[in-house]
Amino acid sequence: MSHYLKTVDEKQWFEKQIQIHENEIKSYLQKKYGLSSEVDDILQEAYIRIINKYRSETILYPRALLHAMSRNIAVDYLRRNKILFFEELGEVDSPDIVTDANIIQQAASFNERSAIVQDAIEALPSKCREIFLLKKIKQYSLKQIALELGLSVRTVETQISIGIKRCRNYFEKYEREMRDEGTV
Repeated sequence: MSHYLKTVDEKQWFEKQIQIHENEIKSYLQKKYGLSSEVDDILQEAYIRIINKYRSETILYPRALLHAMSRNIAVDYLRRNKILFFEELGEVDSPDIVTDANIIQQAASFNERSAIVQDAIEALPSKCREIFLLKKIKQYSLKQIALELGLSVRTVETQISIGIKRCRNYFEKYEREMRDEGTV
């Protein structure tokens, strides 16, 4: 990959923002899609696409973009293999094969959304993130959060509102990046 990176800035950005997630993405692709030898090729393709995107615009959420691109490339790979499988078999009327493909696609979509939500929440300021998680994940009431953290209910409401707005902005930015990339 280093031969593809043209400048020192690109190399540093790639190492700090993308390459640090390599093991996480490899594990994700292996566990979720049962891929093994294909993972390195999928990652290389994702890296190239991300670097090309980086050269033309600012990428605000590189980890989420890496997850999404890797997932989409893996799904494309699986689709191609399913098509080859169908062609080798000829005409097959098996709902199990179609169901397997649908399950893979649904699981991929769920996993992608989960990674994006996790990234959006991680991007929140620490106090906002803590309040947001207590409300949205642990289902605490506003009063419970205020008592536990020694804050006013109004402050808790404000922080939750900030968290929701920032997460919404994160998702909108992510969707724009995916549309621009052509993966949505």
